[in-house]
Amino acid sequence: MEACKDLEQPHQCAEPPPPVAWLASLSLKQASKPGWWVAALFALGSLLFLITGIARETRPISDPAVWPPGVGSLAAGLSAWPEMIACYFLFFPAVILQVLETVNMDYDRRWGKGGRQPLPRLLPRWADLHAVSFWVAVLQVLGMTGFMLGTLADLVGMSRGIDATTAKYTILFGFFYGGTLFTAASLLACMEETGGWWRGVVPTRWSDLHSISWAAVFFGFQGSLAFMVMGTSFFFAKFRRVWPQQQWMNAYGNIWGSLCFLLSGLAGLLEQANPGHL
Repeated sequence: MEACKDLEQPHQCAEPPPPVAWLASLSLKQASKPGWWVAALFALGSLLFLITGIARETRPISDPAVWPPGVGSLAAGLSAWPEMIACYFLFFPAVILQVLETVNMDYDRRWGKGGRQPLPRLLPRWADLHAVSFWVAVLQVLGMTGFMLGTLADLVGMSRGIDATTAKYTILFGFFYGGTLFTAASLLACMEETGGWWRGVVPTRWSDLHSISWAAVFFGFQGSLAFMVMGTSFFFAKFRRVWPQQQWMNAYGNIWGSLCFLLSGLAGLLEQANPGHL
């Protein structure tokens, strides 16, 4: 933590940051970076969740007249299916790739030292266990298993129906568990990126709003917090049984949370294409 406090922040730079290359993140040259793929997969998955969040604001999707509606129904097609696809085929590969990225932070140095392209590590070293970024990635992998459980159970429930107790300890618990671990991971990411617990949680200086890295961790935390609050409310309370309250929580969790994750992913893409911009 003491080392993190020495991180250079935007307000400490003597010179203004270079101009942002807004379209550089779309270049195929960026596709060689693992971090670019992590950000791109998170952005695409968040876009799918955002679409389902908006669809869930309507009664035919969230509360269809016939239950279970079936996996081929409009309700499943605009809610359970996109969320499961996002978790299993976009988010989960992204968090696994993020773990691999953290255990290969010295890849370029090993390549230059040995002269030949080395094989990437698949397992962490002892030194990796002392890196904040490694535990951020691990917490996100564990949290993603909760979202995967919840989305799969939601699809099964739309197919054949599940009782309230099973739904609580699969769908609702999955989002509560996943949101909690993602929030913990986001707090660690804020500390690692900014050198303080609160710099990435709330803007403390005007220069923060001009920082790409700050935007990435800020929106990542806000998105994680939204899903944690929604999951906690649905798991421990009875908001889901009252239509207006259910829609308010959906708007905050699924819509606002997904929008924040989308912005965080887009900021991550910009960060990869603008390494000289804090």
